[in-house]
Parts: sequence; C-alpha cells; structure tokens
Amino acid sequence: MFGKYPLPAALCLAALFCLAACSPFAHLTEVNNTLGEPHGPQAADCGQCHLEQFGEWQASAHAQAFLNPKFQAALTEGADDSCLGCHVPDTVRTSGETPLPRRYHREDGVSCAACHLSQGTMTGPEPESALFAPHPIVVQPEFFRNSALCGTCHTETFADWQTSHSALPATPTCQECHMPQVVRTATKGSNLFSKTLVSFEDSRSTRRHTFGLSHLADLPGAVRIELQRWQPAPLNILQLSITNTLPHTLPTGSFRSRPVHLTVRLYSQDHILIAENLAPLVGENLPPLKPGEQRQIFIRLAPTPDAQTTTARLCAVELRLAPRENQAGLTLATREIPLSGAP
Repeated sequence: MFGKYPLPAALCLAALFCLAACSPFAHLTEVNNTLGEPHGPQAADCGQCHLEQFGEWQASAHAQAFLNPKFQAALTEGADDSCLGCHVPDTVRTSGETPLPRRYHREDGVSCAACHLSQGTMTGPEPESALFAPHPIVVQPEFFRNSALCGTCHTETFADWQTSHSALPATPTCQECHMPQVVRTATKGSNLFSKTLVSFEDSRSTRRHTFGLSHLADLPGAVRIELQRWQPAPLNILQLSITNTLPHTLPTGSFRSRPVHLTVRLYSQDHILIAENLAPLVGENLPPLKPGEQRQIFIRLAPTPDAQTTTARLCAVELRLAPRENQAGLTLATREIPLSGAP
C-alpha cells in the first residue's frame, strides 16, 4: 500500500488514514444555514492550513464586509437582506441571483466558504497535489476564473465589464486585475507534521486573495496619463489628458461617489520639489469616467521656495481616490513624465 513512498512519507500516510477514520475535519464542510442553530466553518478554520490565502483575505475589504463601520451604520438604519446577501453571503453560487445571507459567523464577511464551499465539498481552480485532503475537493477552474463570479455582487462593475468584453474579447477578467499572480503551494505547514505534508505538494501559478486596488498603481495600461501642454515658470500651467482604459467606470461600484483627484508635482534635475497642486478628476460636478473616456485637466502649480532658481525637468502625476470617513485614500495610478522644455 505504501511501497511507492519512502518510509517518512509512508508513516505520515498511515497517521493520516488514522486521522481520516476519526473524521476530525468534518466541520470544514458541514453547514446549516437554517433557523435554529446555524453553523458552518469559520475563515480561521481554513486559515490553519491555507495560511497565505487567509492572511491576504484578512487584509481585504471582503473580510470587513460585515464589520465595516459604514455598513454597520446602514444596518442600524434598516438595511435589508438584499444588502446582507452580499456582505455575508451563504454562497455566491446563485446563477446571478442575489445571495442569501449567512446566519453563522457573520463577522467573517465574504468568507472562504461563500466562494469555495458547495454541497459539502470544497471547490477550487487547481487540482489537489497533497498526500492527504482533509475534506472533499472538486476542481472547477472556469468558475473561479470567470468574471461572473465577482458579478454576483459587483453588479454595476460587472455590467460595465460585460460591455467592454463584448467589444474587446481580450479584456482581462476581474481576477486578472484584482488578484495578482503568485507561484506557491495551496497550503503551508505550521508545525513539523504539516510541513512534512506540504513538502509533497506541487507549487503552481495561482492568484492572491487580496481582492484589492493598492497594486493597481503599478499595473501598466490601467489609466493613461499624458502631458498635452506645459507652460514653464513663472506660469507653471499644465494640460493633462486622462484616459480611462479600464473595462469599467473610474471609479466604479460603491466607489462611484468617491472623489478622485490628481496630485501634480514638478521636480528639478536633482529631484527637488519646485511646484505642486491638486486638481479634481471626479467629483465637484465631474462624473466618473466611462471606459475609454478621456478628460482634459488644466492645472496651475504653486511654486515652492526652491522654484526661483531651478528649472523643472520632471512632472510626477498621482491619481488618488479621496479618503472618506472610515475609508483611507488610495493611489490608483502614477506617471512620471520628463520635461525637456516648453512645447
């Protein structure tokens, strides 16, 4: 039975079969979402083996979907189950319908089980390569790589994406932009026993569970920022064109009401700041940019004390989502443009 494995692996397998016979992992896939005593796995249960994915999820907006102070305030004001369905979904496998709210472990927000647990089986995009699986596993790559998965709750953004995808089939999926690629094993060991098991797993190209925006500032082509005209000191007037090359509005979804502004700075050859200013891109009666839409921005920069004797040689532009109560500001795109002289 264990002839093809070296002795240490054979001993591990023997121990695992003993553990499996005792079914100590049944709680990972048992769910009761009905009235009475609802129960199901916590995200922390998954995190005992999927350490990196759990850490990424913990830092994401998905983990705070229920506990977010603004959402808690909305609940106090009478938000209904249609809101709870996406902030604490029992499962996102709803064929496009709004998910039913989860009655257990609501503090987990959009939890691991909401996306990965289906009818007593854990599902994922990659086949299992471990010596032992503590729960049943089904591989469904198309489900996890399709934007429709995200569109279950992010309906406005998904509608934008569908329009863009129809016009340009090569449009990247939500996962390709918001879940950066990484090569790793599915699980990580936390002790000698589990580390031994993980050592037999295959490392595969998969995606991080950040579901975020912070890495997009370095994503080429997300937003195109171009310098059209520049009038040097003493005026320091710039004309910039901002083109939304994303497959959805900028900003999108629940962020549509968030102002977006440009921070523009001029630097000398020695990278000394000599002028700067802010300009609104969205907000102040400026609507979100539709996919492919271009907006012209005129801005006059205020000189710093060092500007009197220094020539501008670099224009640095930062596109930022403005902060709001309980929500930090966020850089969406950056661009550095060399300045050789007045046009």
